[in-house]
Amino acid sequence: MIRSTAPRRYLTNCSVCWHAYPSPLFNAFFETPLGITQAFLLGGESSKVPMKKSASRTATTASAPSPPARPRRQQADAERHAEVLDDMSEVILRYLPDGTYTYVNEAFCRLTGRTRDQLLGYSWLSQLGPEQSAEVLAKLRLITPRNPVVTLEYPVTNSQGELRWMQFINRGLFNAKGRLQETQAVGHDITELKQAQLDLMESNERWKFAVEGSGDGVWDWNVPTGQVSYSKRWKEMLGYEEHEIGPDFIEWRTRLHPDDLEAALSTIGTHLSGKSDSYTNEFRMLCKDGSWKWILARGKVTQRDANGNPLRVVGTHTDISAAKAAKQREEHNLRLVATAAPLSESLDAIVTSIAAQHLGMICAVMLTDPSGTRLVPGTVSQLPLTFRTAIAEMPIKANEACSGAAAFARSRVIVEDIAKSPNWRKYRSVAKLAGLRSGWAQPIFDSTGHILGTFACYHRQPHSPTTPELQTIDQAASLTALAIQRHRSEEALRASEHSFRAIFEQAAVGVALIDTSTGRFLKVNQRMAEINHVTPDQMLKTTFMAMTHPDDLQADLDLMEKLKTGQIRNFNLEKRNVTTSGEVIWISLTVSPMWKPGETPSVHMSVVQDITASKNAEANYLRELEYNQALITHTSAYIAALNTRGEFIHLNPAFLSGLGYHAGQLIGRTPWQSGLMNKQESNRSKQRFQQLLSVGSQPAIEVRLRASHGEWHDVELRSVATRLPDGQIDRIIITGNDVTERKRLQREILNLVEGEQARLGHDLHDGVGQTMTGIISLLNALETDLSGPAQDDARRIRELLQDSVSEVRRMSHGLSPTSVKYRGLHGGLELLAETVRLNYRTPCTCEIDPAIDLNDSEIETHLFRICQEAINNALRHGKPSHVQLSLAVKNGDLILQITDDGKGSTAPKSDSPSGIGLQVMDYRANLIGATLRAGPAASGGFVVTCRLALPSPV
Repeated sequence: MIRSTAPRRYLTNCSVCWHAYPSPLFNAFFETPLGITQAFLLGGESSKVPMKKSASRTATTASAPSPPARPRRQQADAERHAEVLDDMSEVILRYLPDGTYTYVNEAFCRLTGRTRDQLLGYSWLSQLGPEQSAEVLAKLRLITPRNPVVTLEYPVTNSQGELRWMQFINRGLFNAKGRLQETQAVGHDITELKQAQLDLMESNERWKFAVEGSGDGVWDWNVPTGQVSYSKRWKEMLGYEEHEIGPDFIEWRTRLHPDDLEAALSTIGTHLSGKSDSYTNEFRMLCKDGSWKWILARGKVTQRDANGNPLRVVGTHTDISAAKAAKQREEHNLRLVATAAPLSESLDAIVTSIAAQHLGMICAVMLTDPSGTRLVPGTVSQLPLTFRTAIAEMPIKANEACSGAAAFARSRVIVEDIAKSPNWRKYRSVAKLAGLRSGWAQPIFDSTGHILGTFACYHRQPHSPTTPELQTIDQAASLTALAIQRHRSEEALRASEHSFRAIFEQAAVGVALIDTSTGRFLKVNQRMAEINHVTPDQMLKTTFMAMTHPDDLQADLDLMEKLKTGQIRNFNLEKRNVTTSGEVIWISLTVSPMWKPGETPSVHMSVVQDITASKNAEANYLRELEYNQALITHTSAYIAALNTRGEFIHLNPAFLSGLGYHAGQLIGRTPWQSGLMNKQESNRSKQRFQQLLSVGSQPAIEVRLRASHGEWHDVELRSVATRLPDGQIDRIIITGNDVTERKRLQREILNLVEGEQARLGHDLHDGVGQTMTGIISLLNALETDLSGPAQDDARRIRELLQDSVSEVRRMSHGLSPTSVKYRGLHGGLELLAETVRLNYRTPCTCEIDPAIDLNDSEIETHLFRICQEAINNALRHGKPSHVQLSLAVKNGDLILQITDDGKGSTAPKSDSPSGIGLQVMDYRANLIGATLRAGPAASGGFVVTCRLALPSPV
């Protein structure tokens, strides 16, 4: 509650107080220009400084008599009012003109962190800095009897040290004579509102910064007031400083080109009325230097009132002068060629437009001399003088710089780095002085295929032309060809009209002048008539609409409409024409207007190229592609494609279904990572892949592939590499046939043969051998009964029979290798060596690793047969003095090797042996998954090597 001290009288009738006790400070204050101060500043840093009581106020109140006592009821009402004020959340205070507080509520005490005793009767004027005093007092001076209310917003620091924004509504209380007696202030915390305003301002600034960062200027138009905020970039676009253009709509309107003003105002008016979703227009604007700049304007109404009237429009300006200039240059170049301008002028215009379109590119045109053996400058104005002089007469030959080599090869020549090109040896120094680091040249042909010259391009750093650059130069070369042909025809005919006609007729493309309004041909060259399979006279009697395929006509007409209305300046279209015989011809059509911008469309020029062959080739290619796809999809052969890292990129259905995989299990993985092979085969697969990358193809091989369910398949594979146009390997194509069933049948057949051989061997041994042994016994008895020559004959017959019995036994052992069956491969090979030593009187050594244990009778039998056949071949054909057998394990492979020192075999050293014996050995090796190699030994004689991968975990 209010205390009954001296300051309490300020809550009573203030007019009585101030009339009864006038303050000298009060009167002096209003005689100065300062005015009244705002009380909320005490919430700032100054609030932490102890306040001093106002000396004048204290002196006055000390000697003043007490006010008359008020009735008790009036006193009670005042106290209730004070309680209500203390309960309010708003800050409420009163202060005298000298800044002395006369009342503060509890909200103000909480804000400042002070009690009433620390505030009432004290002044805060001495706590303000000079700048704060000047700003706040200047605003409070505006309080007058006619304008008694002033609103102030200011940041304050509260008792917790937080910075808060407060809004104070200050009301001056005046006496009857109009003198300010007291000021009452009501404060609100507006921190959240201020923060929202700051966030909005920051968002707007970020938006404007992003737009201007792209090079566009921003404008913000307040429609009712006509005020427009133009961004700095908007003004810079026209060459103005920021302060040189005011915030007024008239700044934009007065700078519009007179010819564009009406259309621009009409377009924006349409959008303001709500008839379009946005505003877009192109017009010219006057720059500070007096030039005109083409501008693309975009905008949109962002705010309307309740009646739909526009309040705010925001938009951008984009400088499109460069794009407009490029179109104008293109039109200018075409016009120069079409109007028979001097060749130098046409060529200069062409190279200048390209240099403007591709910054950093330096262009030149070289022309063939009359002899056709050298190139001379056509237009080289962009090149330094020293370089121009060096290439003034460049020979046309293979090892010459770009232009000479391109003219010789009749194809494009690209040199990415002149310093590294041997063909630039004699020009390298002048190119370096000229600052040229790369160059490329495009040959220019006339209509008959003769070389007219080259279109050369240079850069000041190593460079490879991009696709857009190549397309630009292709078009420029064609246009240059027309210009050169026109010029040379003009020289030959010595008349401009005849020259133009010659170029028109000799062009390698079809050219026609067409009446734009009717579509009727006005003039056509011979090539145009040939392309459409008619005579020129027949074409002059028809229209382009009549010759166009019905399905392509509307697209042509739509583009023509845009051309006539100025939306586009030319267009290119691929379409079909129909001849009088009904044949369909594909053409590439380029249409350019012959009227100037702003003129009424009259005549346009059409340039046509016959692309029927390329379209047919494309159709054939697609047909072949579909055919090949059908073959790949429906063939039973395995087909796979690998990239240069060895990863699967395609697998046909036969591959996937044959081995039981789905594409996701294999695509992106290599054969040796996918679990298709065991460890040894994976290592060999890596080696074959590296060889394939260097050689490009491999002969057929057999490998074992694991199916998804674990079963092994024998597959015969062939590999070949496909290449890119530059010769680099693109991908590896692998085709395969599953020979698992075939090899199973082969093994069954071989087992039957082995069984039949064993039976024959058994019959020879037990039948013929035993019978002949009995005959020998009879001859022994007969021999003892005979004498003389008869006895000698009997002995001779007995010896021959004994030799025959030995041969029969050897044959039976060869047909039925019981030694392998009962002794194993080790014992069989040792017995074979012993047989060679005893029966053939030929030394034979046998070296076998005793740790080898195959535990597979089928493999052991085939290895024994291979060794047996190799020894028989050596004894039969080589007549060796020594034979060596060896069986060892090396790098996980079992190696069986038979070496002799005989005269060798005529078979070449190869992985695919020739000859019946070698083919039989190779066949047996394939059945067990081994490889056979036979050929002359390094030290003479012959060597047969069989290599078998031993099974191991994957």
